[in-house]
Amino acid sequence: MAEGRQKKYHTYIYWLALIVFIGTNLISLFIFHRSPHIHDEAAYDFQAKIFLLGRLYVTSPCAKEFFDFPHVINNGRWYSQYPPGFPALLAAGHIFKAPWIINPVFAALFIILVFFLGKELFNEKTGFLAALLTSLSYWFLILSSTLMSHTAHLFFCTLFLLFFIRSIKTPDLKNGFIAGFAFFMAFLIRPYESVLFAIAPAIYILFKFLKEPKKYLKATMAMAIMAFLAVAVLMVYNYGTTGNPLKMGYIERYGPDHGLGFGRKGYTGIPHTFMKGAQYVGKNIEQLHLHLFGWPISSLLGVLIYLFFFIRGRSEQINRPLEFLQLFIILLTCCGLIIYWGSFALLGARMYFQLIGILAILTAAGLIKTIEILVESRLPRMFTIISLTLISAAFVTYSALIRLPNYQKLSFEFYIPELTYPDFLYFNKGFEKTIENLPIDNSVVLIKPLYLPRRFFPDGGWTAGFVQNHPLFRNKIIYGHFKRDNLLELFRCYPEKRFFLFVYTVKNGMLFEISRINNSVSLGPPLTQGNLDKNEIALIDKPSDFFQPYSPEFQEFIGRFDKIPYLDFDLKYLADLASDKERSGDFGQAALIYEAILQLEPYLENRINMYKRLQFCYFKLKKTDRVKQIIWFLHENKTFKIKSAFPDKGF
Repeated sequence: MAEGRQKKYHTYIYWLALIVFIGTNLISLFIFHRSPHIHDEAAYDFQAKIFLLGRLYVTSPCAKEFFDFPHVINNGRWYSQYPPGFPALLAAGHIFKAPWIINPVFAALFIILVFFLGKELFNEKTGFLAALLTSLSYWFLILSSTLMSHTAHLFFCTLFLLFFIRSIKTPDLKNGFIAGFAFFMAFLIRPYESVLFAIAPAIYILFKFLKEPKKYLKATMAMAIMAFLAVAVLMVYNYGTTGNPLKMGYIERYGPDHGLGFGRKGYTGIPHTFMKGAQYVGKNIEQLHLHLFGWPISSLLGVLIYLFFFIRGRSEQINRPLEFLQLFIILLTCCGLIIYWGSFALLGARMYFQLIGILAILTAAGLIKTIEILVESRLPRMFTIISLTLISAAFVTYSALIRLPNYQKLSFEFYIPELTYPDFLYFNKGFEKTIENLPIDNSVVLIKPLYLPRRFFPDGGWTAGFVQNHPLFRNKIIYGHFKRDNLLELFRCYPEKRFFLFVYTVKNGMLFEISRINNSVSLGPPLTQGNLDKNEIALIDKPSDFFQPYSPEFQEFIGRFDKIPYLDFDLKYLADLASDKERSGDFGQAALIYEAILQLEPYLENRINMYKRLQFCYFKLKKTDRVKQIIWFLHENKTFKIKSAFPDKGF
């Protein structure tokens, strides 16, 4: 009977892993279009391409300032700031022309791993429920559909823990080596979180070794050697890239303030403190509470139930120290991340993603104990079964219909509208399709987003082009980031190329050929495509077409934008022009400009600033109702959603 149930669980778990693999692939295809959207993803992917060349870095391109990109070092050596582990895995995906498949593979394998880990810690029933819960987690599925490093890191951390526990139970060389190799890989993907994850197991195995050295010698030495190799490989990689074995790429890219410790500012410009770190921990726990499983009460409910039984000594674990081990891993992760300035919640509790396996297993253990108590109670068995089924269905429905939309808005919106709005998600593929269908081979295309510059990443905004570049520029078209200065230097560097400027929003773009005339540059007339494919970005022939004319007055006003020199035209130019109008007392014209900007600008931080300027102009124009409407939008709408305050005006 028990053997039949075991086979059943094993069959189900592989089917569950297959469903997760298919599901994450579908999200990758239809939501993310198998394309990097976040700067981190693009930087990982770029390093993977460098590894395929058999190199750690390539020489910075000529006129290198046109190819600066967030999280990519470009100081004579051109490479990603990140450790080598995840780019190496993506490189394997590139060999098969499918880098996007790497995370779905690891997501599916993790489902199998968490089953066996649950079995080691508790029983097969707990392991299967943990795997099922994880496969229903939209947070897990969404991040596992991107090109971020978290899913691969989760897999190797879980593999490490599984074989570490097996090494405790059966301390042989095989279990120790696999545990050590898993840590080796996890460390080369995300070093700091891996160390935090491994501190408690390292102390535990050391204690066991000191108590019984002969018994635990092989397993302990295997893990210690692999840990030493992990540190050695990272130091060699750092030496080969930054020139200093102790200097990480993060520091090379952004300076010492990007490191660990209180007082560091990162790219925020604000010194990190203990209180801020503690607040970050609280915010991340809140994100786990909301989005680990998306349950209406709390996603951590099962963990709390488990802790209740654990404290009362009523848990089913045979080896109680291993239960303490899981709890210490969670605790040390929280404590360790207090000192890191960048541990704020983004994409959910991303810095805690490696804990999903432990949290799912503890949740499953708590729920199973509760179900057993209910089944053994005096309640009618059928009533209990129906009630539990209805509650489970309600939790899953709530997760999909309430928590998931909330996760998209609050987790992504402030920083990454690319992950919230379909137009942004589609843009990279639409841009690629547009360029493919234009007769502009053997050229340099400079990309200029129309949007206001972002405070933290002024060199961002051209991901769609950067991800298509070959590190040695072996592709027919080279993509760069438009900069007004040094265009003549760019012409000198690539004399055999034609040059184009692509000014864009996510829906429309303008394409110009750039020509060199003596010591100056000029733009030709806007290029437009013929028959527009539905998958392309629409090319327009005048700047006013970017905007939505909501009235004859506004239409006449935006027509003036067509007279602005095309090399200068963007929303920053318009914002500066509006400020000049304000200073001269022409609040009517300034208000019209701010209204135009708000029709296009997607980033929340910039939109808020524009709303405040528009509010001031409306106040000066004595438009009291509009002032009140903006005040409500900015101060009463606590979620700060990017939405239309004035839909009749197109924003």
